[in-house]
Amino acid sequence: MIVVAERLSQIAFDERIEENADAFGRSAFNRYYYAAYLITRDMLRQLDPSWARTQHGVIPEFLTKTVIRRIRRTAQQQLTRGVLSKSESALLRDNANRSTTDLSELLRDAYAVRCIADYQPERRILRNGNMIRLCDSSIEAARKWPQRAQIHAKTLIRIWRQLGLS
Repeated sequence: MIVVAERLSQIAFDERIEENADAFGRSAFNRYYYAAYLITRDMLRQLDPSWARTQHGVIPEFLTKTVIRRIRRTAQQQLTRGVLSKSESALLRDNANRSTTDLSELLRDAYAVRCIADYQPERRILRNGNMIRLCDSSIEAARKWPQRAQIHAKTLIRIWRQLGLS
């Protein structure tokens, strides 16, 4: 997905016809979103196979409610049983809170841009030198969505495993 997004963004940069540049640029934003989404979906599958089919629109809330709730509850149980120290439990919870919140916000923002790219053709991309923008989002910011999703996914998988949830 990332390779496709990279190629589409390069074509959008190089394209001389504005209408074509708009189409390729929109598609690049779309592919960057899907790359981040697929990383997140794979993470959810690793955490709990029944979560693999979680719908796009509910994943942000799912992360900040269901996933974090299970981590918090397990960390608290392990603290109570003496498996984790207070500082270990707090560190795991803080890292999980940060990753679920950041990943949730990333997906919510990227999904909004993806929806504009797909469903609002009247909102054209803007090109200025090496910059492509769709509304308030730049292609450079979109390019980082998958990498950022991967960082948060790895953190959550590591915490999940540390707590013995997998």
